[in-house]
Amino acid sequence: NTPIGTNRIIRMRKDPIWVPPASIRENYEKNGKELPLQVPAGPNNPLGPYALTTGFENIVIHGTLSDEAIGVRVSHGCIRMHNADVTELYYMVKLNTPVRIIHQALKVGKDGDNLYLEAHVPVDVEAYNETFSVQQQLQEIMNRYGDEKVTVHWDEVEALRSKNLGYPEPFGRISSN
Repeated sequence: NTPIGTNRIIRMRKDPIWVPPASIRENYEKNGKELPLQVPAGPNNPLGPYALTTGFENIVIHGTLSDEAIGVRVSHGCIRMHNADVTELYYMVKLNTPVRIIHQALKVGKDGDNLYLEAHVPVDVEAYNETFSVQQQLQEIMNRYGDEKVTVHWDEVEALRSKNLGYPEPFGRISSN
């Protein structure tokens, strides 16, 4: 599991060399596969072009060769990103930048005048506590732009919540009037 909590960026690498941790090596060996002691930087490196090591043990924010591995539980806790996105992030942060990992299955966002909802199945349904409800997140937007400017299609919100698509879909707008 990826740990929940707050830590910081403790190491930043461009063209990282991947040294598989013992836990990953053991997992491969159990399945009759062998990993090299290290994988050099380049197109076959599973870390992608950049790696941001967090203060959480063995948890790295990095690129990936596999788009299907982004946003799903297929690694040993690392946070995988599109290579273009981790490249952009790498140049936005510096050492000691805080990292906050949350378990938030519902996220509200804004792009231009459109409002989006991204809904995921909670990783651990029993432990999941909706920290930031859709209503709370929308209230922050309404406070920023004014209630009269925000249009929410609540039927769309409920439909998106039940679908758990895992990517943002529109559900409302902010008018510029």
